[in-house]
Amino acid sequence: MPRAVFSHAHADHARALCGRVYASPETAAVARLRLGETEYVVSGPGQPVELKREGFAPCRLTLFPAGHVLGSSLVRVEGPSGSLLYTGDVNLVPSLTCAPAEVPGADLLLTESTFGLPGLVFPPVEGLRQRVVELAREALASGQSPVFLAYAFGKGPEVAKVLLDAGVPVVLHEAIVRLLRVYRHAGFAFGKVRDFSTRRRPAPGHALVVPPSARWHPAVVRLERPRFVAVTGRALLDPARPPFRADEAIPLSDHADFPGLLRVAELSGAAKVLTTHGFAKEFASALCERGRDARPFTG
Repeated sequence: MPRAVFSHAHADHARALCGRVYASPETAAVARLRLGETEYVVSGPGQPVELKREGFAPCRLTLFPAGHVLGSSLVRVEGPSGSLLYTGDVNLVPSLTCAPAEVPGADLLLTESTFGLPGLVFPPVEGLRQRVVELAREALASGQSPVFLAYAFGKGPEVAKVLLDAGVPVVLHEAIVRLLRVYRHAGFAFGKVRDFSTRRRPAPGHALVVPPSARWHPAVVRLERPRFVAVTGRALLDPARPPFRADEAIPLSDHADFPGLLRVAELSGAAKVLTTHGFAKEFASALCERGRDARPFTG
């Protein structure tokens, strides 16, 4: 039987699988909505699961909050030869829509390096959230329709909560609305939202939050005086060119920046570090310069 561990339910980390999937309760719930049913083995944070397979030494799997999106997990595997910690996507800055990260110790760290380039440092998160609210209010006051481009899972609910908590009326794309029941079940409160199904015009006087894939949908393009705002950490890579052909961008990210990744490595206490994804080579080099045994993962 195929087996997999889902660190979280983003499409680049979770695929439909006719087999056994180990995941947090929230990741399993989102995966069921997006991918359908399979054999989900659910474990809460810090609750070890014993893994046994013929021909292999037994090991123990434990999930810890990664702070990236709802249900995201750091994955620690412990066996006779030591322990491995896989970060998946990780973020040490507290989110409004998921549990804060908890980095456990391990002998070997395998970490993603999405923003692992020296110099990639995000501005303070409170200022970025305030900028989201300011842009929405400015656009509405001038008769524009503010359209925030944010991924349906993770960033979309986060932006919606920022706006709703500030009293800004919000219309959400149906892909985001569909996920809100999982967020609410996990204890995250959202105020009243309207559903923008892209088949009708949203009510005036509201901020829209839609996935980037809906940027060119006819119902969005037909909005009178739209003002598109991309909300993504990618805005940090090229500030002069907002992603998704937006009018402007806010680098509010659910990933760790360069200092955050350094801190993850420090908290893990790992004697060796393998880097992957993003700026893996550059981040491994930066870790070596700081006295750590690190190299890009090539397996």
